[in-house]
Amino acid sequence: FALEELESFSKLGIGKFALANLSELAFSTRDSNRTENVEALLETVSLFDGPILYNPNLYMISRASHISDIPVSNSGYLIEDSVVPLLPSVLRESFWLFTGPVNLTSDFRRELLRAVDYGLFPNFYITSESSMKLVETASSDLFSTGYENWRDKIEFAYDFVSKALENTLNSRLVERVEVADGLFRNTYDNGTSITLNYNENPARAGDLEIEPLSYVVEVSR
Repeated sequence: FALEELESFSKLGIGKFALANLSELAFSTRDSNRTENVEALLETVSLFDGPILYNPNLYMISRASHISDIPVSNSGYLIEDSVVPLLPSVLRESFWLFTGPVNLTSDFRRELLRAVDYGLFPNFYITSESSMKLVETASSDLFSTGYENWRDKIEFAYDFVSKALENTLNSRLVERVEVADGLFRNTYDNGTSITLNYNENPARAGDLEIEPLSYVVEVSR
């Protein structure tokens, strides 16, 4: 089936793919005779020559060129003091990482700030028509996806995130500290630091004043 799909798409000039469900289908069980399922999935994904994978399981990561919908929060099942971006910090050294659709979240600006914090590119789920036309369809959960409604915010998101990542994209995170409540500083091995303010009010960190839900980049000269 996968080969048939690849052949059909290649006739249309399509050679790159993003795979959603396939990268997270198999999961751990206590059975000792199910390894063939994982092997079959790995073989299938390998046919797509480095696709984007959405929230892949660990065994699938090596087959990706980019990873989207990277987890950025805890499950909520446990009581925890704070969330540490361990997974993004490790994977960003080998892959381009993308958020889940930021236009389908409850706090667009905060998600963009988290993208800067974790070294992620923002991801949008966009439709050519207004979401109003999807209300009585199987895609009724796409409550805000119309391109015309999001065009300006897509441009803003690109500018907001790229001004930070252009200084850190090929660098390794070496320290992340909370300098005050809701105020974090990331330091990278090229000497660049980014101070992020998750608060709804301006905040100070030494000589820096950071606007609400914003950040300041300090580049080593």
